[in-house]
Amino acid sequence: MKTITHFSPALYCAVLSLIAVYANTVSSSPIPRIIFTLGMPICFLFMGTVTARQQAAIQELMRQVDELRSRNL
Repeated sequence: MKTITHFSPALYCAVLSLIAVYANTVSSSPIPRIIFTLGMPICFLFMGTVTARQQAAIQELMRQVDELRSRNL
């Protein structure tokens, strides 16, 4: 389940983009562009959240590696 959560922000952005492209080709209304523009900050928030979690996990792993190296010396 953890691997799916890493891809959910990208999937959300892709679906939002596909909906905007499809709606823009079917209709000449500005509504799809407005929805796409308003949805983009959420994409950036989701991507930032995943990146921050990954960075925290990397920092923790690096701390553990340093701790293990210091024990072996």
